[in-house]
Amino acid sequence: MKVTEKSGGKNDRKSGRQETASWAVLFEAVRTGDMETVQRELDRGVPVNSTNASGQTALFLCRDRSVAKLLLDRGADMEWEDHEGRTPLFAVLSTDVADLLAGRGADTNHRDREGRTPIFYARTEAEAELLLDHDAFVFYRDIHGETILVQTRDTDLFRLYLEEGADPCVCTAAGVPLLVCVAREDRRDLVELLLRYKCLRKQKLKRKERIFLKAYLSQAPCQVLLKLVEYNDMKQVRWLVELGAGLQARDRQGQGVLHKACTGAMVRYLLDHGADPLVVDNEGNTPLHMSTVCSDAEAVELLLQHGLDVNARNAAGRTPLFASYDGSATSVLLQHHADLHARDRLGYTALMRCDIGTDTMEVLLGAGLDIDARDNNGETALMHMHYDFQLEFLLDHGADINATDNKGWTVLMQMAVRPCLGRRKAELMKFLLERGADPNIKDKEGCSVLMHALRRHRYWAEIQVLADHGADARVVDKEGRGVLHHCLMYSWPEHVPDLLAMGADPNLRDAAGKTPLVLLLEKGNTKSAATLWARGARCTPEECVRACQMALENNLCDRDELQAFFRETGWDLELLLPEGTASGS
Repeated sequence: MKVTEKSGGKNDRKSGRQETASWAVLFEAVRTGDMETVQRELDRGVPVNSTNASGQTALFLCRDRSVAKLLLDRGADMEWEDHEGRTPLFAVLSTDVADLLAGRGADTNHRDREGRTPIFYARTEAEAELLLDHDAFVFYRDIHGETILVQTRDTDLFRLYLEEGADPCVCTAAGVPLLVCVAREDRRDLVELLLRYKCLRKQKLKRKERIFLKAYLSQAPCQVLLKLVEYNDMKQVRWLVELGAGLQARDRQGQGVLHKACTGAMVRYLLDHGADPLVVDNEGNTPLHMSTVCSDAEAVELLLQHGLDVNARNAAGRTPLFASYDGSATSVLLQHHADLHARDRLGYTALMRCDIGTDTMEVLLGAGLDIDARDNNGETALMHMHYDFQLEFLLDHGADINATDNKGWTVLMQMAVRPCLGRRKAELMKFLLERGADPNIKDKEGCSVLMHALRRHRYWAEIQVLADHGADARVVDKEGRGVLHHCLMYSWPEHVPDLLAMGADPNLRDAAGKTPLVLLLEKGNTKSAATLWARGARCTPEECVRACQMALENNLCDRDELQAFFRETGWDLELLLPEGTASGS
C-alpha cells in the first residue's frame, strides 16, 4: 500500500506531500526508537502500514522491541511483503524485535523472490540461533539451487548450520562441490568442518576436482586429518589419505597423527601408510606418551614394536609410564622393561598423580613400586590424591597416613588447605580421621591441622569434623599463637564462640604479647571483642587504647562502636582515649 499516489490536481499534489511528510516522520521515529513520536504520529492517523519507495513499512526499520510491540498492537502487518517479497523478519536489525515477531507467529520460513528464507540473511550466530529456535529450516535452496551453507563463509555460522543438519555435500549454482569451492578459497577452517561432517563419504567428485583436492591436501599440512584421527573416524581418514593428505601434519602443539591416534586399529593404519613414529611434540612427548593416555594396550604394543623408547622422557622428565590410565597399558609398558622407579623433574613417581585409577595403581604396586616414596617436597603418593577411592586403595595397601613432608605437613593438613575440593573437603577429612589420621600432629612451625584449617577457610564444616575427632584447641605454635590468634589473623571472627567452646584460651599471649582480644580491637571488630570479653578475655587499659587508636586511624570503626565496647568493660572511653587524641600520646 502506498499513500503517495500521484494525481493531476494541485491540491492532490499538496496532500501527497503532506502525507509523505507524515510517514517520513513515523519512519524516522521508528528507526531511532522514539516511542513518544511514534505514538503521536499514529494517534494523528498516519497509517501504521504506510510504505516507503521500497515497499517497506515502518516495522521493517524497527530496532526497539517496545516500539515493535506498539506497531503490532496498532495493526502493523508482520507478514507484509516489500518489493523483493521479504517480510519484516528479513530486515529487522535487532534480535529482540526478531524474537517478538517470531514469537507472535511470523513465518520463519517465508521465501522471498530469490527463494531465500530469513535465515539466509542472518549476520550473527545469535540471529541464526533465534530463527532456528523458532523452527527455521537450513536445507531450503534458493532459485539458483544453492543452500544457506553455500552462501555462508562465517566460520561460526557455518559450524552452526552443519550442527543443525545442513547437507555438507551440496554444490554451488555452477555445480562445484562446496568442499572444492572453499578449498579453492583456501578456507582450511571450512574444509575441516566439511570433512568432519563426512562430506567425502557420499560426495561425487569429477576427475579434475579430485586432482585439485589431492594437490591441495598434499601441499599443506592437513589439520583436518589430525581432527579426524582424534575422532577415530577411520573411513574419513582413509578417504583423505587416498586423496593424498600428508601424514606429516602437525598441530600448534607439534603433535602429529600418531599423537592423536587412540586405538590400535588407527595406529596400525597410520603406521602401515608411512606415519613417522619418532615424531616428538613441543613438550617432548612421543606418540607412546599419548597412546598410554588413551589407555589402548594394542596401540602401545604397536608403537613399541616400531622402535619407540619405552623410557623416553618429555620436557617434564616423565616417561610413558606416567601417562598410563589403564592397567593393561601399564602392564604392556612394564613387560617392555619400563623403569618402574623413574622420577620426573619434581621427583614424582608414576604413582603420584591425582587422576590415577586403582587398576593402574594395583599394577604399579604389584610390580614393586614403593607406596611411601617421596617427591622433592617430601610428599608421598597419598598426598597427591583427590578422591576417597584413591585414598582408600592406598591405605588398604599400607600407605602411612601420618607421614610428613618437608614442611612437616601430613596428608590431613594437605587436605585442609587444598582449594579445589569444595564441599568434598569435609568428607575427605572425615574419611582420613576415621582411618587413623592424627589431628594433633604439629608441622615444623608448630601448627596443627586445626590452625591450617582456620587460616584457609571460613566454613565451619571442616573445623567441626576436626573437633569431633579430638583436635586440641589449646595447641600453641612456635610464635606463641593459639587457634584464636590464627582465626582472627585471617578475619574469621564468627568462629570465636565455637573455638571457645572447644577450650581455646582467650587470654593466650603470642610472641609479640598480643592476646586475641587485642587483635580484634586492632581490626575494629568491637562486636566480636565484646563477645570475647564476656567469655573471660582480658587485656590492660593501655593495650586497649593502643589497639583502638590503630582501628580509628585505619577507619576500621568509629567512636560510637568503641563506646559500645567500653560499656561492656566498664572503662571510660573519654578518660582513656579523649576525642582527637593522637596515636602514641
